[in-house]
This record gives sequence, structure tokens and C-alpha cells, in this order.
Amino acid sequence: MTSRPVKTVSELCLACGLCCDGSLFGFVALSDEEAERLRGHGLTVDAKGERLGLRLRCGGLQGRCCSLYGERPQGCRTFVCTVARRFEAQALTGEEAMNVVSEAQARIAALGQRLDPPRASDVMQAVRDGQADPQAPFSDSLREEARDTQRFVAQHFFGWS
Repeated sequence: MTSRPVKTVSELCLACGLCCDGSLFGFVALSDEEAERLRGHGLTVDAKGERLGLRLRCGGLQGRCCSLYGERPQGCRTFVCTVARRFEAQALTGEEAMNVVSEAQARIAALGQRLDPPRASDVMQAVRDGQADPQAPFSDSLREEARDTQRFVAQHFFGWS
């Protein structure tokens, strides 16, 4: 799989969007001030335990771009995935970084088509929910594909081995 190389981390992030669409994690914590500001932009703020936050897929995501980039919360501002850090450190070329992103996107899309019903968004959240529910209609091969995709994402985007 060969992708168009990127020249900057910003280009890489704009081509990816996996942190915002719920593929990497499902919740970003917010301060009270951030919660109020984002509510003012029409986003739904939820509580998880005693923490306020956004459930991901973020309502500010348009395509793969953040429509509230200048006002994004601290958790979004500070998260930099391993692909981006390795690219920034020149341990990956722009082409290699985009190849990792493209492969992750393709794996997640393929997994989404195997879900019942098939879906194009919120795939990894549906997978996380299904894995937590022993009654979920996941075949053994779907569970294996989900684990393989999660391992790929964990390795490449969080640096876990």
C-alpha cells in the first residue's frame, strides 16, 4: 500500500483523523471551562464517572478535519500519536507514515463492513462495546480480526508492542 507522502505533522494529522473519530480512544476529558465552551459550539458533553468529556467520534470532526481546531481541548492539543512522533523525529518518512495511517484506516474500514449492521463510522467503539459484551454477535474470525486491528493500532499509534 503506497500513499501520497506528507511533509509535515499537520498534513499527517489532517489525512488521518483516527484520534478524533473514536478509533484510538472513545473519550477525551474536559475541564469545566472547555466543556462550557464546546457546548457553546453545539457539541454534546458527557460525564464519565466524575469527569466531563467528549465521547468520540467528536461532533467537531468534519471529514478528517477538526472544525474547532483553534478551540480544541487540552487533551486534543497535547495528544501526539507514535506515528506523528516518529515522523517528526525522522524515524519514518512521510510516505512510510502515510502508509501506516492508510493501513490502519483500511483495516478499520474492513472491520466495519463485517459488523452487524455494517458501519463506516464509530467502528472501533462498536468493536470495544462488542468485545465487552459476551452476548455480542461476533464470530471467532471477527473477534480475531478485531484483536489484530487493535494490536496494529496500539503498536503504531501508541507505541505498544
